[in-house]
Amino acid sequence: MRFFGGLGLAGLIVSGVIFAYLILLYLVAQTQQRPIFIAAGILAVISVLLILVGFLAELIVTQGQRIVEVERRLDERDREPL
Repeated sequence: MRFFGGLGLAGLIVSGVIFAYLILLYLVAQTQQRPIFIAAGILAVISVLLILVGFLAELIVTQGQRIVEVERRLDERDREPL
């Protein structure tokens, strides 16, 4: 989560700054057609996907640790005399 979440958050911040610039440009100069708008939109979508990949990676890692813990407890229980 730290790696993918950090990249995703940075991408969202950059795309937010680009969108703010484009809104300011629209209000001041009344220009509407800018190719950077598409790039900022794509960057925002990719950033959200990176954050979701980070969540999934964290879920997989956490699930793996739980399985190891369950196996350890079962082994301890099996070793105890009846």
